[in-house]
Amino acid sequence: MWDQLPGVSSISLTREMFIRLTFNRLNIHYKSMIHLARLFHELKLLSHKHGKWSLFSVELEDSALNSIFEKFLLRFYQMEQKQHRVWSERLHWKLEGNSSFLPTMQTDVSMLHKNKQEKIIIDAKFYKNMFQEHFGNQSFHSHNLYQLFTYLMHQPEDLSIRGILIYPYNGYLVNETYQWNGRVSIEVVSLNLGDAWGEIYNRLKRLIER
Repeated sequence: MWDQLPGVSSISLTREMFIRLTFNRLNIHYKSMIHLARLFHELKLLSHKHGKWSLFSVELEDSALNSIFEKFLLRFYQMEQKQHRVWSERLHWKLEGNSSFLPTMQTDVSMLHKNKQEKIIIDAKFYKNMFQEHFGNQSFHSHNLYQLFTYLMHQPEDLSIRGILIYPYNGYLVNETYQWNGRVSIEVVSLNLGDAWGEIYNRLKRLIER
């Protein structure tokens, strides 16, 4: 397709270019793709990688998008807040026996507060549908909740733990909280990547400030 556009030259993308973009009824159908392109661009900036970057060089498969979504959230919280230490955490099973057959447990994002006994574990799922359906009834994907709950059960008992499961918005605005006990809770939220970047930024910042 690029060869068919001889009059179009390439440009170096900047954050300012995305900020200047406006949408109307003639170009609104490009909005989600533009914000996805900005997500990729922000990921490039946050990861400090060099070299050419093209949105069209990325295979937009579910697994690739999920990996990008995870890394984006990790880099975002590493750089855009100062209250927590942020990393992807390798967890060890609290089981006795042959551990060689046990699957690896690694969080997408772990955030330990620097001044309080508080920790947040974020699990990112870039799914086209955040719900599973059984006999006509919709519910959150059970394996996603089981996975996150397992992470929470392998945390020190002297910490207050929040587990947050984040899906991209797909027609449902979700903001649900479930309390396990006075120390552990699980939240399921959706993030609308079709919003303006400022709204996405503020939503992610507010999410950890509760």
